[in-house]
Amino acid sequence: MNEYKDVAIELAKSAGDTMRHHFTIGMKITWKADKTPVTIADTKINALVIKVIKDTFPTHGVLGEEASDYEVGDKYLWVCDPIDGTIPYLHGIPTSVFSLALVKDGEPILGVVYDPFMERMFFAQKGEGAFMNEQIINVKKT
Repeated sequence: MNEYKDVAIELAKSAGDTMRHHFTIGMKITWKADKTPVTIADTKINALVIKVIKDTFPTHGVLGEEASDYEVGDKYLWVCDPIDGTIPYLHGIPTSVFSLALVKDGEPILGVVYDPFMERMFFAQKGEGAFMNEQIINVKKT
């Protein structure tokens, strides 16, 4: 399972680089059919996730917000929101994150959320706990 973790974290770092590179006030946007905005960073990150996952794990599917590559019934499905918070992102407000999860037979087994502006990498793996920048994090008992 560590290879899944390694790929997820490397994808998150690459996505963060892309987010920072394209982060500017007045960036060009397009509008999807559902009337939500999409930026060049959204589409580049989504395409990167599909390429890396399909090259690394050819039998895995990818369900992305901007594009997908999967078959119904895929045992492993990576679920990606390239920029969670596109609206603040396109307005120059640095509160957006990259989100990626891995689902096995319909059950989440791994998740990563990366905030490239604050350089916070959140990671959780089923049965292994949750971490921020490699430090364990917990909910309070109260």
